[in-house]
Amino acid sequence: MSDASQHSTRHLPSGHSGRRMPTPWRRAGRALVLAFLVGGCATGSGTTPEKADATALEAPVAAYTLGPGDKLRITVLGHEQLSGPFEVDSAGRIAMPLIARVDAAGLTLAQLESEVTKKLAERYIAEPRVSIDLVKSRPFCVLGEVNNPGCFEYVYGMTAAKAIAFAGGYTYRALQNELVVTSEDGRTSAANQATRVRPGDTIEIKQRFF
Repeated sequence: MSDASQHSTRHLPSGHSGRRMPTPWRRAGRALVLAFLVGGCATGSGTTPEKADATALEAPVAAYTLGPGDKLRITVLGHEQLSGPFEVDSAGRIAMPLIARVDAAGLTLAQLESEVTKKLAERYIAEPRVSIDLVKSRPFCVLGEVNNPGCFEYVYGMTAAKAIAFAGGYTYRALQNELVVTSEDGRTSAANQATRVRPGDTIEIKQRFF
């Protein structure tokens, strides 16, 4: 055997034949490496479960429209005398220092922020920074044939079935298949247990006659 042959053989691991890995195995290895790299990039740049949960929680608040009885926390940055708790009154307004009454009913929190900011900027504060949070929403009420009729704090996603459970469930006299919902503006409509309940709604459960 020549010196060149001895030199090349000496660098091969024991049991290695010197042949390259078969093509299918090489392709599989490359695919695994590529999948690992792509997966790592997706994990770094994709939406995490925490972000998805936060978005899901923010959406209902962003769409919420204000009405009488809603309790708010208004913060005007750098102006503590203008900041604090406020409540939407029976006329659908909030009363703030300097700018007096501001119409709030029917507005979202973002719209009310814009309205308060505009009024403060008109005469009082240069470039005011305002943030408004919903502290407690106005209640819904359940009347008629339930065990504990009354008004209860609204929870997002409320249905008639959940509202009735809040009120202690039906009495034995309840006409369970016919519910009536009256909205804040006085409109009345027939409902069932899957009907969505909104803040300020009143649900009435009628009595059945034997």
